[in-house]
Amino acid sequence: MIVYGEVLILENIITGCVLLYITGEIFRCRYETWVKKVRLVTGSLICGLYSLVIFLPVKMPFLFFSETVFAFLVCLVSLGMNRLWQKAAVFVLTTYFMGGITMGLLILSGNTGIYTVSGVYTGDMKAAVMAMFTAAFFAAVRQIIRIIRRTKFYSEHSFDAVIVTGGASVRTSAFLDTANTLREPVSGSPCAVADKVLWNRMESAGMIVPERFCLIPYESVGRSGIMKGIRVDCINIGTRQIKNCVVAEYNERFCLNKAGKAAYELLLSRYMSEKGI
Repeated sequence: MIVYGEVLILENIITGCVLLYITGEIFRCRYETWVKKVRLVTGSLICGLYSLVIFLPVKMPFLFFSETVFAFLVCLVSLGMNRLWQKAAVFVLTTYFMGGITMGLLILSGNTGIYTVSGVYTGDMKAAVMAMFTAAFFAAVRQIIRIIRRTKFYSEHSFDAVIVTGGASVRTSAFLDTANTLREPVSGSPCAVADKVLWNRMESAGMIVPERFCLIPYESVGRSGIMKGIRVDCINIGTRQIKNCVVAEYNERFCLNKAGKAAYELLLSRYMSEKGI
C-alpha cells in the first residue's frame, strides 16, 4: 500500500486538533482568546508532523518512548503546564481510543489503513466518511464528558446529614446549593431549606417548637415572600458539625431527582460551606 505523506499529515492534524480539544474539555480549558487558539493550532500541527515517524526505521521501544515525549510536548504547547502529566495521560488514552475505533471502522468498511503509535493513515476511506466519523466521535465524547461532570458535581455536593434540636435528631439527604444565600435576618445565621417531607418528619420528632421559631425573607426570580424556620442546635455532616444555623420550610418537594425519585430533602446554604462542608 502506498502511503502519501501529505495525506497522512493532514489527517493527523485534523485528528490531533480534535483530540487536543477533547483533552482540553476534560480539564476545562477554554479557547476564548487568540493566543489559546494559536496554541491549539500549533499543537495540531505538531501532531501532523509527528505522524511522519511512521516512515522511520525505528523499533517499537523507541516509538513508545517518543510518543511519551510527544504527548508531554504537545499538551504543554496546547494546554499549558498545569497538571501536565494528567493531561498527557488523558491525551494518550483518548488517542488510543479514537485510533482503535478508526481501525474498527476501516475493517468494517473494507478499507485499508495503517495504525501505529505515531499516527493513523486511513488509506482509501473517503474524506466525507472520515469527517462524519470524527464528528460523531467528538459529539459522543463531549456527551460523555457532560455526564461525568454532572455525576462528579452531584457526588461532590451530596451529603448525609443529621439535624439535631434538643434531644431529637432527624437523618436526611442534603445537597450543597451554592445559590442558597439565605440568612436569618436577626442573627445572620445561615439558613438551610427543608422540603415538606423533611419538615413533617422534624415536626413529628418534636423539633418545631415556638421558642425556636423565626421568619426568613426570601427573593428569587419572579418570587418573594417569607418562609418560617426554626433555629436548630446543629447540622452534623460526617464528623463535621455546623452550629448556629436555621432550617426553613419549603412547602413542596425539591426538583433534584435521581431515577425519578426525590434525592435530596435539605438544601444547605453556600455560607455553610465556609464552615467546613
